Amino acid sequence: MELNTQQSYFPYDKQKAIEAVSFFLDQVPEKKLAIITIVKLLYFSEREYLINNGEPLFGEELYSLPFGPVVSKTYDVIKSQEKLEKDVQLREHFARVDNFLILKKEFPIRRLSRFEIRHLKSIFEKFGHYTVAQLMDYCHDKDLTPEWKDPGNSRIPIYHGDLLRVWKVSNEDIKEIAALGDVYQEIEDFQNLSSVS
Repeated sequence: MELNTQQSYFPYDKQKAIEAVSFFLDQVPEKKLAIITIVKLLYFSEREYLINNGEPLFGEELYSLPFGPVVSKTYDVIKSQEKLEKDVQLREHFARVDNFLILKKEFPIRRLSRFEIRHLKSIFEKFGHYTVAQLMDYCHDKDLTPEWKDPGNSRIPIYHGDLLRVWKVSNEDIKEIAALGDVYQEIEDFQNLSSVS
């Protein structure tokens, strides 16, 4: 089975993604980061976790946008003032001011494991000091982010299989990841069927 016919075989874990947003905001004294910085930190967290551990951290849909690769679902949540304000849980913890996200109140970390938090910490140590301009340069450098393709004025999906291939993950490992993803998909399908019955 090819792991490039859909965005992700793994379910999106919004709770983990929002916990990661909170974690990154909590790493800076002012508890405030540019939304684009957060999106890039999340993208690199997802990419590195997938490459190194054989499954994604959040089950995100990844896209090449003109300003580089993004985690699509979480970006859609945090970029929209309206979505932040409508979600009672998010509104209590986050505020958007211009192009920045602010952590108003610590968001409880319940879904992320210690191992995953260590992973996020390593991503922040690597990229957290970058300016937005430096992150943009990094994301457009074909040697550093070879999975990004220039989408023009549109967007192009970054399939997990394609991402893994450009990072030289073997076809055998990619097939194992696809098989694991199929198990997740079967579980999710069964749960959805059970809830309808």
